[in-house]
Amino acid sequence: MKMMTVFNDPEGETRFGEETVDLRAGPMNVEARHSAPEACKRFYFSELSPGYTSSNDFAGRRQVCVLISGQLEVRTTNDEASVIEPGAVVRLEDTGYEMPGRSMRVIGNEPVRVLVVQLE
Repeated sequence: MKMMTVFNDPEGETRFGEETVDLRAGPMNVEARHSAPEACKRFYFSELSPGYTSSNDFAGRRQVCVLISGQLEVRTTNDEASVIEPGAVVRLEDTGYEMPGRSMRVIGNEPVRVLVVQLE
């Protein structure tokens, strides 16, 4: 399984990456496959209204987000853009508040609903 990542490079710039999540057979060796568990601190839901935009954004802490509905465009500091679709899983590790650089905007007339899982 692939998961998009957003992170700060050594110079503090925001970049996109991709992480492979290994899925393995569960303990009863049934058809269900699972990733390794990862501890988390809390979770919450967020809704971004149509027309929402932000700039100079960063993740206050490491988190994993699951887009539930709507479409969200995310841009990095080098103006690379990616459109996030429902069902996408994104790991946000761009915690560098000294040089925030991610921007986001809701695409279309549907609100964006996100499940945010904070890892720390």
